[in-house]
Amino acid sequence: MDGYVYGEPPVTRPVRSPISLAARRVTNRSSWLRVSLILASSALLSGCDVGASLSTQIADQFRTPHQYSNDPLRFDGSYQGNTRLVSATGACPQPRYGVVMIGDNTLTYAYAPGQVFSVPVDPTGKLHGVAGDLTLDGQISRDNLTMTISSPTCTSSYATRFILNHS
Repeated sequence: MDGYVYGEPPVTRPVRSPISLAARRVTNRSSWLRVSLILASSALLSGCDVGASLSTQIADQFRTPHQYSNDPLRFDGSYQGNTRLVSATGACPQPRYGVVMIGDNTLTYAYAPGQVFSVPVDPTGKLHGVAGDLTLDGQISRDNLTMTISSPTCTSSYATRFILNHS
């Protein structure tokens, strides 16, 4: 046997467990994270224009630019969210999770079979449309589309959020 001398105890080497190695990596990562946070916060607190513009650039990446531009089609895209039945005195469509689409500044939404809305969106984000005895009123504000559809027997409220720009 290699490394074994007759009559002497065998040479043992300490074995490091995978858990201790992982703990050391986490400690090293957390110390680097602390250092980078300290440097970033000191740059921001010092009034440095570079730090301020960097934080603005990072914040802008999480916004959807189409909502804040003057593009006439800035509201186009898909909005996903929930329906809530506000009041019912008869048979009403069941509340559901779904997608509302806007293309060419026109919201198209199938409320029920044979009842389809095609509502233009005005430049301020307001919506108003009528389909038979149904009325749709809504507003797009930033990335949120809220609307209410009313009929003689039902009132449903919709709360959706922008998810995808098609244009």
